[in-house]
Amino acid sequence: MQALGHKFVIVDFVQAELEMGKQNGRRDADLLNGLVADQLFELVQLDGAAMAHFESLVIGPAISTLDDGEAATIAYSILKEATGRD
Repeated sequence: MQALGHKFVIVDFVQAELEMGKQNGRRDADLLNGLVADQLFELVQLDGAAMAHFESLVIGPAISTLDDGEAATIAYSILKEATGRD
């Protein structure tokens, strides 16, 4: 990942979903935490505008919405694209 020369980010909602997977014996949260500790991934949070996008993707009937992690990733990406921020 370091060789790619790109900044990798992960939204805190994704981390929270992976943490919940520990209850089922999944180790993905531990792997992610290692990547964050090694500074290969940066943990980010949604702010006001991104949160509005997030809510529009998760509120409603289950068949018409996304899970939190996917919705948060899309919302962050939309805001990043619109604002040009990292």
